[in-house]
Amino acid sequence: MNVSTRAVIYARVSGDDSSKEGRNLDYQLEMGREYAISRGYKILAELAEDDKGASGASMDLPQLNKVLDLAADGEFDVLIVRELDRLSRNLVKQLIVADTLNKYGVTIEYVLHDFPDNPDGRLNRNLFAMLAEYEREKISERNIRGRRNAVRHGKIMLHGSAPPYGYDLSDDEQTLVLNESEARIVKLIFEWYTQGDEDGLRLSSAKIADRLTEMHVPTWADRNNTWLKGSDYGEWDSSTVMCILHNTTYKGVWYYGKTTQPEENWIELEVPAIVSEEVWEAAQEWSQRNYIKSKRNTRHTYLMQHQLTCHHCGHKIGARLAGSNGNRYGYYFCNQRANSRKGDPDRCTLPYFPTDQVDTLVWNWVRAKLIDRQQLEAGLKELHQQNESALEPIQQELAAAQEELASNRAKADRLLDLYLDGGISKEAYKRRKEQLEVAIDQQRSKEARLKARIFDGELQEEKIQDLVDFTSLVSDRLATSRDFATRRTIIEILDVRGQLEIENGRKVVHLTCVLDPDGLSVDLEDTVFFSQEIWLSVAKRLRDEALQTGIEQLARAASHP
Repeated sequence: MNVSTRAVIYARVSGDDSSKEGRNLDYQLEMGREYAISRGYKILAELAEDDKGASGASMDLPQLNKVLDLAADGEFDVLIVRELDRLSRNLVKQLIVADTLNKYGVTIEYVLHDFPDNPDGRLNRNLFAMLAEYEREKISERNIRGRRNAVRHGKIMLHGSAPPYGYDLSDDEQTLVLNESEARIVKLIFEWYTQGDEDGLRLSSAKIADRLTEMHVPTWADRNNTWLKGSDYGEWDSSTVMCILHNTTYKGVWYYGKTTQPEENWIELEVPAIVSEEVWEAAQEWSQRNYIKSKRNTRHTYLMQHQLTCHHCGHKIGARLAGSNGNRYGYYFCNQRANSRKGDPDRCTLPYFPTDQVDTLVWNWVRAKLIDRQQLEAGLKELHQQNESALEPIQQELAAAQEELASNRAKADRLLDLYLDGGISKEAYKRRKEQLEVAIDQQRSKEARLKARIFDGELQEEKIQDLVDFTSLVSDRLATSRDFATRRTIIEILDVRGQLEIENGRKVVHLTCVLDPDGLSVDLEDTVFFSQEIWLSVAKRLRDEALQTGIEQLARAASHP
C-alpha cells in the first residue's frame, strides 16, 4: 500500500483493562499513528472510545459506529487497531465487525500482530480472539470477587450510583456518612408514620408524601438530577416514602448485591444508623398491620368507598363494619376522627353515616339522571364544552414543550458532529452535553406530565356514550339492579363525589358528578321521601312520554289509512 491508502485509527479503553497501555488512549493512538506513517498511509481520522463505562462486547459504541459509517460511505481503506482486544474481547463481535468492514472493502491491521488474509492468518486471529474473550471473563470474575472482598472489609460499593437518601460518601469513598439535612427528613418520616405528627395524628405514606411536597423537600431524584423521576421538583409520592420506611440502611444495615444476587449471597455491612432498630421495626409492624387492614376491608363492598370526604375537616372518608352481638353494620367515618386521640380539641366531630343509607341515596340520584335522557345529553354537552376550554391551554403548553425538546435534541446532534469534526475540545463537549441532557430530561418529564394531564382531562365521551346506550337497553331493570360491579362502574365513570356533613344537628350528604357539577344536598333522614319523590317524577315523565308516543302513532295511522 502507499500514500493513497486512507487509514482510520481506532482506540478503546474499558473498565476491565488491567495494563497501563490498555488504559492509555493517547498511547494507543500514538502507536497507531506511527504504524500508519511507517507504511505511508494517509490518516483521515483518529477515533477513541474514552467512556470506561462502555462494554467492549457492546455493538452500540459511538466511535465504533462512526468507523462503520465512514466505511459504508467508502471514506477509508484500512482500520488500524493496536491489538485484537482493543477492538473487542468478544470473538463474535470481532467477526461481525470484520465481516461488515470487509463488505465495504476495508481491512483491519493490528499494530502488535500480523494476521494475513489466508486460512492460517484467520485461524491465528480467531485463536487470539478466543484468548482475549477468555481473559475478559477471567478479569470480570476476578473483579467481582475483588469487589465482594472489598465489601467484606468494610468498603461501600455503589457502582456509580448515588448514595441512599440521607447519606453521602465519605471523603475516601470507603463508607457512608450522614447527610444531616436529609437524615432529619428520614427521622421525620419514621416519626410521622410510627408516632404521629405535632398533633399526635399518625400519618399514612400518602399523607407523609403530601406533607413533604408541601414543604418542597428535594427528593433523592431531585438531588441527583435523575431522568427516572417523572414529577416536579420537590414532589414526593407514597411509594418513595414506603421505600424509605422498608430500607434496612436506616437502621444501620446496608446490603451489597441486594438487587442482583439471591438473598443468601448478600453481604451485610454496618453503616451509621438514622433511626433505632426499635423504630424501624415499629414501622414494619404498622405497615403489615395496614396491609392486613386493607386486605380485610376489601372483603366488603361499599358503593361510595374512596369517593367521599368530610365537609368539616376535608379528610377522606373510610368505611368499616361495626356492631356487637353478631349484628354488624357498615358505616362511613372520617379518617381524621378515627386517627385522633379522644379529648383532642381539634378532633373532627363527624359521626358515623350508615353505608346502606348513603349508598341508596347516591344510587337513586344517579339512576334518575341516567333514565332522564334529556338531562343526560344536556350534561354531556356542557361537560364537553368545559373540557375543551380546560384542555386548550394545556395542549398549547405541550406543543411548546415538544418544540423546545426537539430543538435541544437537534442541538445535541449538532454538538456531537462538531466534536467529531474537531470543532470543540472533549472537555467543552462533555460540559455542554451534560447541560443539554439535563434540559432534555426535564423537558421529557414535562412532556410526559402534560400528556398525562391531557389524557386524564379528556372527556371520556365514548365510555359515557356506551353508558347511555347501556341504560337505554336495561332501563327497565335499572330500578331493581343489585349488580354491585355494574353500579360501581357507573359511579366511577360519572365520577360521583360526595361530602358528609352535620348541619343543624342532622346528617347531610352533598353530591356532585360530571353530569351535575352543582350537585345536590340531601338530609340523610329524608332519603326515603327523596327516593319516592324521584321515582314519582320519573314515573310521571315516562307515562307522559308513552302517552305522547301513542298519540303520535294514532295520528300517523289516521293519516295513512
